Amino acid sequence: MPDPRPELPDVPEVSAEAIRAAHGAPDAHDLADLAEPGDALGRFADRLGELLGQIAVMGLAHPDPDLAPAAVELIEPASALGLGAAAEGLAELARALGAIRAAAPPGRSAPAALTRAAWDATQRLVAWRRLFRRALALQRVEGLLARDALIARGARPPPPRPATASARIRPVGLALRDDRLTLLGIDVDRGGPAQIRDRLSDHDPDDPLGGAVISRLFQARISLRAVLDGVIVFEDHPARRARGGPLFEPDFRARPRLLGAAGPLSVMPDPVADPAALERLRRPVRADVRVERGLDAPTLWLGDGEVEVEVERTPIFELNLIKRLIEASGAPLALILGPAPGAPRVLSALDAGRRLYVSHDPRVFTVPPAALYHRLGAAADRMGRPIAARFVRTVAGLFGGADDRALGALAEQWRGPAPGIGRLYRGVLAGRLLSIVGDPARDAAVEAAVDDALLVGALPAGQVRPAALTALVGEPTAGRLPGRAVFRALWLLFTGDPGGVRARRGALLTLFAARYAEMSGAPEPHDVAARALLLAELSREAAEGDADAGLEPLSPEEVLAPAREYLEAHLAGLRPAPGRPAGPLPDFDGLWALAEAHRLLHPDAEPRGLPALGLHRPTLAAAAAGALLDLDRRPLRAADGLLCAAAAGLEGWLIG
Repeated sequence: MPDPRPELPDVPEVSAEAIRAAHGAPDAHDLADLAEPGDALGRFADRLGELLGQIAVMGLAHPDPDLAPAAVELIEPASALGLGAAAEGLAELARALGAIRAAAPPGRSAPAALTRAAWDATQRLVAWRRLFRRALALQRVEGLLARDALIARGARPPPPRPATASARIRPVGLALRDDRLTLLGIDVDRGGPAQIRDRLSDHDPDDPLGGAVISRLFQARISLRAVLDGVIVFEDHPARRARGGPLFEPDFRARPRLLGAAGPLSVMPDPVADPAALERLRRPVRADVRVERGLDAPTLWLGDGEVEVEVERTPIFELNLIKRLIEASGAPLALILGPAPGAPRVLSALDAGRRLYVSHDPRVFTVPPAALYHRLGAAADRMGRPIAARFVRTVAGLFGGADDRALGALAEQWRGPAPGIGRLYRGVLAGRLLSIVGDPARDAAVEAAVDDALLVGALPAGQVRPAALTALVGEPTAGRLPGRAVFRALWLLFTGDPGGVRARRGALLTLFAARYAEMSGAPEPHDVAARALLLAELSREAAEGDADAGLEPLSPEEVLAPAREYLEAHLAGLRPAPGRPAGPLPDFDGLWALAEAHRLLHPDAEPRGLPALGLHRPTLAAAAAGALLDLDRRPLRAADGLLCAAAAGLEGWLIG
């Protein structure tokens, strides 16, 4: 079988001293070159930064096969520029990366010593680049002085003066790809189109309008929402022409001013009537569409006709379309579309006189709390399961703005036991949400149900009568105790009295050996969460045994490491990664189980629970919005989805 590892690149021998000796001190012309835009030293620093950034994202446990060749490729320009320390560091990094790839085939971890060597080489380059950028900034100041002196002596021609323009631009739409921002606007004084390009940093790609960002154009921390709502004033700013109007980009010699919020635009594009016109856009146009439910995703139809409109869809745009459907199917929406390489790009939308940035703002089309309270409450009244209906009413009250009196009445309804693991689990969870303190009758019922679940969960299928299983679970069940019920019993145990866990350690280890010692295939989320909790208890028991035998005790981190690694391996498939989208999310109850297992295994970490899982937030919010869309049919799923979204910090994306 051929070796799947790529051929490793040849790394040249590099001597920093020899490189420095071959390059003398810079003369006045060398310094003056540093004052020109796009100088070679600046470009090299940028390329090195990109390489180090890839390592920071991908890590060194399984480095990308292209990283070592990329490091080798930078050695020659570093040597040519006289940067001996950088060339030597790149050679060291390339050898370290090559050693990892040679020692660890795909799917296996490299020896720790090799990973540490690569990490040390990376950090030396990071430190060198940081100092180099500071020194380069000082040298550029010297370069400006040297260039002016040469120009004054007639030894160097003056730099060409860039074309400049002055304008007041009112943004009408935006496009954002990674850190590259493009604003399309209207020249307030001339009435023509205009473009603004910027580079952002320190921004939230899922919610760029939700907080402050660092703008290269404004050379300051700004609110992108304030920029979109205001007027941008350019005065003698370097500019060029593009698409029939000025194009402004960041320039260290000038920066624009931002005026306050502006009123509505008096001139708007006429709506497109011919669908074919959307296939050859050259300028922004308006498309009046209606939003309808589709088989897999919301669909857009032009006007009142039967022509479907294809547009570029971001995850936030998909989320906002679902929320638009919650208001009403067939709801109208005026989209401002701009040209793009594929389908037209959604720059903004108009609704009831408001301009909405539906492709990048997750907070549009939120559900009013009063409407949510009424709809969830009405759906709960139609349910035939009293405990589930009470849980739905509880979630409706918590997120629908119910007053303290109504929440107090709900809390009283939850006091006392309810038969079945599922009902007890919902009751304890609701009690935590409503801050119910102390309920002896329910606590006694929980202890009895947990003991029964630990015993029955270890038995093979067919060993327990369906009637007994149904009574224990709280819903019709046959065969074997479901993983959902096992996790809920463990959750009730592990979130209760810590002494109860130790008293039941024998039953827990028996359950692990009988049910979770060997697992094949793709386990359900509840089984993953249950096995992780049981692994932690198995590790605690082994660590205590080692301590009793006089062996060096393990730290709490080392005790929990196997359980954490097992859970992490399953969570990795749910997260987005470079070049790979996020995997499909489990149902909300299973997602909550994974989050609670993570919380219990990381008692001192921040954040914990759902925010710590690293899930793609627009995907989670869209799933919760889809559950709200179907709340009349499945109100309990809608309540669970809302609970998960709120726990992940996304309540403001859905309710407002």
